[in-house]
Amino acid sequence: PTRNAADVATVHPFNKTAYYHTYHARPGESFDSYARHPASSLSAFGPGCGPGDFKCAGGYNEAQMLDGWFYDLADLNQSHPYVRSELLRWVKHMVTTYSLDALRLDTAPYMQMDFLAELQQAAGVEIIGEVTASNLSYHASFTAPADQGGGGLDGVLNFPAYYQLGHAFCGAASVQGALFDGATEKVATVPTADLRPLASVLELQRAAAYSSLDLLGVFVDNHDVTRLASVCNSDLLRMEHALAFVILMRGVPIIYSGTEQALKGGTGGPL
Repeated sequence: PTRNAADVATVHPFNKTAYYHTYHARPGESFDSYARHPASSLSAFGPGCGPGDFKCAGGYNEAQMLDGWFYDLADLNQSHPYVRSELLRWVKHMVTTYSLDALRLDTAPYMQMDFLAELQQAAGVEIIGEVTASNLSYHASFTAPADQGGGGLDGVLNFPAYYQLGHAFCGAASVQGALFDGATEKVATVPTADLRPLASVLELQRAAAYSSLDLLGVFVDNHDVTRLASVCNSDLLRMEHALAFVILMRGVPIIYSGTEQALKGGTGGPL
């Protein structure tokens, strides 16, 4: 990762320290000094909280989330005119040069909504943003029009549904976002599979302000979380049911490489 001014000088086109956030830097502090203890966007949440959980007991620092670094990775400042124009130029170049049909945008909540809306417009193809929230109004806001304060993205990954899929089909012991409003995250131990929490989320999503339910990315595992086979203890029938849901549920089905081989592994994520 880029951690000092000498490193930055080798990163083209973003080869100036002015192109990067230095949120909460001490007055007069150098970039090199700041890079040794950057304000992390991930520490913007209270304990056990995440993006969109505005009522965290430990507080919620939205400015730090947007302008802090991701762990120790130098964070581009999309509000800088040059950074903004280059990123918009880049996304147009990628789509036209490689005839891309759609884009997955990682960690969308860590960028300003107005930039996301411009990025979506510049891309000219559908962008599905990674928004790892259980707060449905916050989750849906990333697809709201820019003139309504939203992110203007065509779609988002359906994390609210994902948080219930392991319990719904495989009786996983953890259920995240039981209240679905972002105020708290409850973790309950449950003995058997239960489709009702998943059904509640899907019903609430029908009434939420998504621009299109057809562009919610539906998935049951990915590179950040425990694999489906581990969640389901290699019960192939339960896995098949979960994958049938992913394929037939309204939205864009996303199957992670290796899931079809019942690969196990991973200890991350809520399941």
